[in-house]
Amino acid sequence: MASSIPCSSTTRPRKIKSVVLMKELTTLRDQGKKLKVEFDSDGEPIEKIGAKYTSYVGLLGRSKVLITICTWKHVGEELKLKIWDEVLSVFDIPKTKYQQVIKIANTTWTNFKSKLTAVYVYQKPPKGRKLPVETDPVKKYPYIKSEVWKEFKESRLSEEFKAISKVAAERQSKNKYPHRMSRGGYRKAKQKLEEKLKAKLKIKEQEKEKGTGIDDSAEESSQTPTIIKRGDLWIEGRVGNDGACINSETEKIVEELEVLKEKVKKGEFVPSGKVDELTKALGTAEHYGRVRGVGGRVGHKQYFGRCKRTRDESTTVISPEFLEKLTKQITEQVRSEVYKDFEKMMGEKQTNGNVSYSVHNEKDAAEVEMNCTMGMLVIIFRSI
Repeated sequence: MASSIPCSSTTRPRKIKSVVLMKELTTLRDQGKKLKVEFDSDGEPIEKIGAKYTSYVGLLGRSKVLITICTWKHVGEELKLKIWDEVLSVFDIPKTKYQQVIKIANTTWTNFKSKLTAVYVYQKPPKGRKLPVETDPVKKYPYIKSEVWKEFKESRLSEEFKAISKVAAERQSKNKYPHRMSRGGYRKAKQKLEEKLKAKLKIKEQEKEKGTGIDDSAEESSQTPTIIKRGDLWIEGRVGNDGACINSETEKIVEELEVLKEKVKKGEFVPSGKVDELTKALGTAEHYGRVRGVGGRVGHKQYFGRCKRTRDESTTVISPEFLEKLTKQITEQVRSEVYKDFEKMMGEKQTNGNVSYSVHNEKDAAEVEMNCTMGMLVIIFRSI
């Protein structure tokens, strides 16, 4: 296979990662061995074997599915099962991971087609990148046949595709908070944040042992290094290596998230289900099919659990202080209304010969209080 970089007498040809990976996994399969993949709490593959698993599934998606197929919806079930079987032949994973495998293959295949279009059809590499030395994708990717590439290129140069591309570009331009992450995505971002937290806690522990640090063990004990909130991941994916935000819009959201974190500590804001700090800061409900800040392969049920959808998932969660104030106001209002009704009833009794219209005994008082309480509960439930 031709190398993607020029070679000289002092430079050895660079081995293509996909070729090396395929050779390694083929050897394991021939030996009847499998690599066991570990997954984190979000169901995402972790560690080096997890990275190989993701890369292999992506390679199968690129090499097994023709690039001339319009969308992933047009990929046959038989081909999807073939990809699944090949993954199971070299990796030890639960059978419940079928949808994850298909989703990885789908995403990788779609991104591969986008790359071929931008770099090899329109000669426009991503920002900050250069065009490859090898300009013929058929030579670089042996699983792309000449006739397939010709058909794909013609379809990408058609007026129909240009119209579709224009609509997609306009939609993308409306994204106010573009992310900037490495190939590892949010999974890699989460690992980086965990390492930072562990290092920070280790330094504080060392300072405490030396007697130079402030004793804030009570505060630290509530922070678990391996638990990262999606708001933190969202920020990590949108800042550069220098810690600066990508744009001013993103900076506003980061500042709002910091404010909300403090409110959570004080009990002024209580995250509930899909309405957490990130949802509140962005001001919009979660998208269908994916969860912001954790990666495209994590679904709603997987991350939030089975929870009922509300009419407006971006609605502010009622804080304990506000609920207490609301309860007092409603109690006074309901009590006033109930007593008015009671006095009216007693007035009618007086007209019929009764001489009293006030609350004279405990039974009457208990009845009024019960009516007051029931009315208050009805109003509270309607308000929430």
